[in-house]
Amino acid sequence: MFQRAGVIERLNIYKRDEDGKLVLIRSPAPINWYDKLVEKVLRIFHKGKCCNDILTNDGISDIRSLIQSRYEWISIGVGGTLPATTDVQLVSEIQTRIYASKSATSTFYPDDTVRFEGEFIATADRTIQEAGIHLKETTTDDVMACRETYIPISLLSGQSVYVVWDMVVTR
Repeated sequence: MFQRAGVIERLNIYKRDEDGKLVLIRSPAPINWYDKLVEKVLRIFHKGKCCNDILTNDGISDIRSLIQSRYEWISIGVGGTLPATTDVQLVSEIQTRIYASKSATSTFYPDDTVRFEGEFIATADRTIQEAGIHLKETTTDDVMACRETYIPISLLSGQSVYVVWDMVVTR
């Protein structure tokens, strides 16, 4: 599945004169190619308005740390409906959520990834095809950080699945 996740930061600076009149704006870089070209030409003459900015490695690591300290539970389910940005729970959660073993690792930048791990042992014959990362052990006052569906996995009672879920903070 193609994902467009990450953190985007945008800085705008507004300069006003003594009377409060707006006299200058510095904004993020333009997105389309024409505006980028115009901006480059204007910068040659010191007339550009773009700011040079970046989310630092420490900032990425700190956001990862916040995610790692906040979310603690993994769920599995039998629902196959595709994930949506408005999902608040799994479609059809089964079994008890497990407390995730969590660690920090690096994918693209230092300490940019939280790894959630845990094992589910089937309490009955099931075919699972969805999983989620959650704030709480139960659905009461819960926040689901992410949900994923996958090709169904058939489990007989007593069999297990081991979940390894990486959540990467990107620029």
